[in-house]
Amino acid sequence: MYRTLTAAACAAAIASAASGAEPHSLTYSEFEESVPHFDLEDCPASMAAPKTFCRVSFNGDAVHVFVFSEDGEQPLVGFRSFDDDGYSLELK
Repeated sequence: MYRTLTAAACAAAIASAASGAEPHSLTYSEFEESVPHFDLEDCPASMAAPKTFCRVSFNGDAVHVFVFSEDGEQPLVGFRSFDDDGYSLELK
């Protein structure tokens, strides 16, 4: 499902750019409905910023961290993928 969502998002961005339309920013409500994920208590130190929150999605050996602004419609303001040697997992 994640790859399908990513492909659809890329196709929409390309179509938007080709048509000259303003690019669409993914909002947290859209993300919440369409991407299986977990809430992070804190963003990774390398991605932490004031007035933001992070969510994480897993796909195979990769972890994808999404950063959203707390302002307005809560747009996506950052994204980073970590491969299997770029993160550690702690279960409580």
